[in-house]
Amino acid sequence: MIKEHIITPAKDDLTSTSGTSLNAQTDPKKSENYFENPLGKFFMNIGINLVQEYVQTDLLRQQKKKRDREGKPSASTQMAINSLIKNLEFSKENNRPFKFEIKRCEYCPFKSESALAMAHHYETPHMRNYIYKCNFCSYETRPPHDILYHMEAMHNIKGRLEKASMYHACPNCPFEDNGKSKLARHAVACAKKFRPEINLNPPLDWEPPAKIPRIKPKHGLVGTATAYQVGYI
Repeated sequence: MIKEHIITPAKDDLTSTSGTSLNAQTDPKKSENYFENPLGKFFMNIGINLVQEYVQTDLLRQQKKKRDREGKPSASTQMAINSLIKNLEFSKENNRPFKFEIKRCEYCPFKSESALAMAHHYETPHMRNYIYKCNFCSYETRPPHDILYHMEAMHNIKGRLEKASMYHACPNCPFEDNGKSKLARHAVACAKKFRPEINLNPPLDWEPPAKIPRIKPKHGLVGTATAYQVGYI
């Protein structure tokens, strides 16, 4: 005679699974923190490695200056230089795929590795002797609305003009104003709201550079079929 056994989960397992699911639902910070997700960690590691290479280059420069001042370098200084050289070579090899050719502006000292940043820079016409110059041809004019109209009509680029910088700026936030008294009133309120520990956090309207897409399954597909469902645009 064959006996039937019904396996039921233990109460501890039920409470543990329900507890974890409830914690995931009630703790939005863990799920919403982009930098703790695998994709966020991937981008953070790239940035940390680039910064580490810069720091190692600066430390190596300092150690070499110290060696030159000493005349006859000590064993500790030479050991530090050798260690930094090895670490710097390793960092450069890791960061090689993320190094791009430096692009320089033809009209000012601006330079960048990003073609997108350079294109954004060229949206602003350069000014010399109070005359605006088009960044894409030899056109020059004095009125600001003429240069903007020319860029949009001739080059299909919506230009923009830089705002003149204010005389006074808040050291804790982007606020700036020409009036010193207005800045003083702002500083009192800003000192109460400003938190140095989150000063380098992304702004509230910040959007992540990349997201893992979540494709909704079509109706009628269940189980394993949903795993192979491809979304079409």
